Amino acid sequence: MKNPIRVYLFNILLILLITGSNLNYASGSSLEVEIDDGEAKVLIESILYQNITKFPEIDTNISGSELNMAKSDFEDALNVQARKPLNVSSLSIYVKSNDSWLNVSATFELDGVSSVENDVISTDLSWIPFKVLSDLKVGNLSYNLVGEEYLRPAIYELANQSAPSHELANQSNVNFFSPFYTPITTSMAMNIAGNVSTFDFNQFSTNFTSWSKYFDEKSFTTSWNLPTRTILDLRVQVTSENATDLRTGAEFYSYADAYATVSIPGQGVIVDHSVICENSSNRYSIIMLTNIIVLISLVIVSRYAGKRLMDTKRTPN
Repeated sequence: MKNPIRVYLFNILLILLITGSNLNYASGSSLEVEIDDGEAKVLIESILYQNITKFPEIDTNISGSELNMAKSDFEDALNVQARKPLNVSSLSIYVKSNDSWLNVSATFELDGVSSVENDVISTDLSWIPFKVLSDLKVGNLSYNLVGEEYLRPAIYELANQSAPSHELANQSNVNFFSPFYTPITTSMAMNIAGNVSTFDFNQFSTNFTSWSKYFDEKSFTTSWNLPTRTILDLRVQVTSENATDLRTGAEFYSYADAYATVSIPGQGVIVDHSVICENSSNRYSIIMLTNIIVLISLVIVSRYAGKRLMDTKRTPN
């Protein structure tokens, strides 16, 4: 089965190539949950490109007190919707940024998310709609509240630089649209941009009947995929002839979508926000026991057949 995150990131890059100069910044994020024997591993990928402001340059794995703080903030966010206490372990966060790009990858395991009864594993998924609210930092970079720290101030500055001194910003020739070419005010644009966050999956639904279920026979894996949805679509057009900013006449386009998938080995169903599946260790034990019985049977049969053949040869005509 193709890696959903790789396919997703390829689609993001394809959008960049297709839209060309009209697409000045795009963002997207994916959430992948892998469940095996009741252990849940979470993988998050986020990519953001923009050119109306500059990010500090960072290339590092988060560690020390900054990682401990992120762990605590993730637990707070995940436990808002969870039906029982969850703990984050083995958290890893990698951040890379330059003037225009911000890439964030995070992986962790969730403890306390599953229960086993009669060789059936039930894994709670009610925590999936979550949002980390804190301003996570590494060095001088805010890598979570990107909208609040970078995009909203940049849009405010762009609108006010382009406005004649005697006019209000929302009366200038800086035009905002969302979605597509639906006109909105400067304050609405600032609010939309300000809400952009790296670890925001609050819009994900746990109504799993709306997720697409797929079983891959080759890998013997069941997955549920949340259809890709747009969470941000914001255009900014600067047309003021009075603007001193070099970006006069430019068009900025902010687009963000989100994707999620849950996968388990073997067959399973989702009932009341929980994945229900057979204990794979028990299944493997049965398979191994069956194989042993088959092998023993073959040995017995081959020995019996060999003995009969030898007896036949020894019998005189």
